[in-house]
Amino acid sequence: MKQIKIGVGFGLWRLGMPTPETIVHVAEKAEDWGLDSFWLSDHLLSPSPELDVVATLAVLASRTSRIKLGPSVLLLNLRHPLTVAKSFATLDYYSHGRMVMAVGTGANLADYAATGIALETRGRRLDEGVEVLRKVWTQSNVSHHGRFFNFDNVTLKPHPARRTNNDSGTIDIWVGGKSESALRRTARMADGYFASFLTPDEFSRNMTAIRGYAAEYGRANARIESGLILLCRLGPSRDRARAELEPVVRSLDRGGEEFFSRTVFGTAADIIQRVDEYVARGLDKFVLWPVAEPEAWAGQVETIGREIAATTRGLRRPRPRRAPAPGRVRAPAPPNISCIMKPERVSLGLDAPQDLRPHELLDRPRARANRRVVDLSHRARGADGHAALRGVPEQSRDRAQHSRRATQETGRARNSRAHGRPRRRAPRRIPAD
Repeated sequence: MKQIKIGVGFGLWRLGMPTPETIVHVAEKAEDWGLDSFWLSDHLLSPSPELDVVATLAVLASRTSRIKLGPSVLLLNLRHPLTVAKSFATLDYYSHGRMVMAVGTGANLADYAATGIALETRGRRLDEGVEVLRKVWTQSNVSHHGRFFNFDNVTLKPHPARRTNNDSGTIDIWVGGKSESALRRTARMADGYFASFLTPDEFSRNMTAIRGYAAEYGRANARIESGLILLCRLGPSRDRARAELEPVVRSLDRGGEEFFSRTVFGTAADIIQRVDEYVARGLDKFVLWPVAEPEAWAGQVETIGREIAATTRGLRRPRPRRAPAPGRVRAPAPPNISCIMKPERVSLGLDAPQDLRPHELLDRPRARANRRVVDLSHRARGADGHAALRGVPEQSRDRAQHSRRATQETGRARNSRAHGRPRRRAPRRIPAD
């Protein structure tokens, strides 16, 4: 089962921008509130104030220690990819490998006009930029000769921390957008799909399309994660929250009344109920973007963490199961083995290692509550008829051997009775008169 993760968006300050002190306070408290990540909007030109992405991520990295950090979406095609590569490798170094990146072409065409970039090239510049990032983040002495960028023998160090959760081995690069070009770009090169303002059905259709395109590009088995950004307004009731959200929705010019179906609003319970509809369609990563006045913004973020993120951690979407190897028992994680051996069933402690073979289990007394019982179709014994002790620490081996001797003595006593031999009894003491 995959855990549901809730992050918070920074930016789109249509109702005013919080003070620096407020932003720092929220960053310092975010992990205690239960938030999973921070995501920053990236705009060169905007009708409302916007902070620089790299500078703000540096502030957030310095005030947090666990949560993921990244832009959504970064307008990579407005920048030279080598400068972006250096900035984000540095951020990844300071944050100990917590950077994630979502890229896209953005919706504000004025950004391209201001920087002199032709609109018809923005998609191809983005694709080539992603290619450059991954080269210089994982290799030394890199040369690249493309349509938009040309350089020789470039080495940028330190490289970002090595990743094992994706196919690229470096900082995750997700793709945002909902056009066919964005979906195909996701299928062709991305580690994940990061959509904005979609209904549950729209999200499901887009993911189906991405999987189909990925098969066309030879990535049928690629690891492509997914996440969704939703505008969020918390309030004492749905009607009140909707009324407070409406001015921002109108200013975004995203379709008016219909756009409300692509936002979440109301009480924490209302929002959790709506999130559950997306979870039912396979989504497990959300970024709730609080729409709030500067003085109310920190309270909205805190409520998202304490009342929504903390609750949705109990929601889990099913993860595809892999069949265990023959003769192996799937059990919870890490090291200490704690179990009781019986002919037809084995009780595994919560600390038992994964993928135990039956003959690797040890006889030990029940020492913990909340045990999980796994039925076996055969006795979990080694070649000599007893629990195997290979690879077990000496102290644990001594305990197991002691337990085995006690089991042997008990078994011999039972066999004696079974073959008609009388059991020794202690002489009866007759009390003196």
